[in-house]
Amino acid sequence: MLSSQYNFGTSLKEQEKSLMSKPNQKNKQNEISTEQESVDLPQPEEMEYEFLQTAQQITVTFIVDKETQKEDLNIKLGLHRITAGVKNQKPIIEGSLYGRLEVPNCSWEIIKDEEGSKAVVAIILEKAFQSNWALVVSGPLGTNIDPHSNYLLHKHYETNQNYVKSIRLLTASAKKGHFQAITKLALIYSGSTNYPVKVNPKLAFNFWKIAADRGNGYSMWM
Repeated sequence: MLSSQYNFGTSLKEQEKSLMSKPNQKNKQNEISTEQESVDLPQPEEMEYEFLQTAQQITVTFIVDKETQKEDLNIKLGLHRITAGVKNQKPIIEGSLYGRLEVPNCSWEIIKDEEGSKAVVAIILEKAFQSNWALVVSGPLGTNIDPHSNYLLHKHYETNQNYVKSIRLLTASAKKGHFQAITKLALIYSGSTNYPVKVNPKLAFNFWKIAADRGNGYSMWM
């Protein structure tokens, strides 16, 4: 079995220099340094959440065992905070909300697939004001947000072409073992995205190697 310790990548400052330099400018600032830092990656979290939204509502979903009952769940909603998960386990989502809720209008349910072994918990969050939330929970960039929320937030900055913050969030999530962030960084440094960074095959390979070691079938063929 491969070790979990890999050469992880360039420093954030060096990545930001590359991203902020002009695409056609041929100078040292436009090149990503090959300097590596060794990072001992933890095992990724298996339990994650997703969310969809309209201007008025956000639906947060996560997967639990089929046998899970309502009394087995720990779901607490406040004006500015959410905690949700299975009792006596680490919360799947917890933190300060991106915006304010109309708590009396919020609800949740367990949706079970009779043929499957899993069930889905769906939490309907009613926003106090109509708006678009960048993510469900928020905090200082790359610090007090859980790895999966960091990953979801990178999409917001990617859409707005703020690639510096997007890569910072991806890197923060990857360092905490977030599988999707690791795979996305591999795509970025292999030149498979529109991120304005110089292709770095060695760095991309390191990320693919991490992903393959953790069971990503696609990366095993890279």
